[in-house]
Amino acid sequence: MFRRTPKVEPAPEPVARTSVLDRLDRSSRPVLAAAEAQAQADGSAEIEGHHLLLALTAVATPVAWSLATKGLDEATLRDVLDRRCGVPHPPSDRRTPLLPVPGAPRVPFSEPAKTVLIAAARVASRRERARIMPSDLALAVLAGETPTVIAALDDLGLDRTTLARALAQA
Repeated sequence: MFRRTPKVEPAPEPVARTSVLDRLDRSSRPVLAAAEAQAQADGSAEIEGHHLLLALTAVATPVAWSLATKGLDEATLRDVLDRRCGVPHPPSDRRTPLLPVPGAPRVPFSEPAKTVLIAAARVASRRERARIMPSDLALAVLAGETPTVIAALDDLGLDRTTLARALAQA
């Protein structure tokens, strides 16, 4: 007697997944590099939301200018993070490092920071953009529920909705 072997279907083709990082605009990449550099500088194990916000204030983009006109500049944010959260940052007279240390281990994104990046991709899509711009990152950081970011903005008396309105133009 012959045994009938079951018909084996070929494995489906893997779905091409586009990483959120692949969607970053050229102007957004320095922001993420600065966020990683800041996480390295303060000895963090992961890139957090406040590293992203600090990088957005440090890298010269229209977003940094827009945030500064609303009272959120790099030095002010760094001082608030130092006081409020005990996050160790270099002294305020030093700028945020803009590039990670060469040869140092890469600093991964925390789960909340990954959520912010995914939200930034959604913001870009809603704005009918193929690429994630710094303003999309900033809007996602402000809309996120990152306690350190919320606390820092509250200490500065800054309203996230007001900042988001200003950034919608950047």
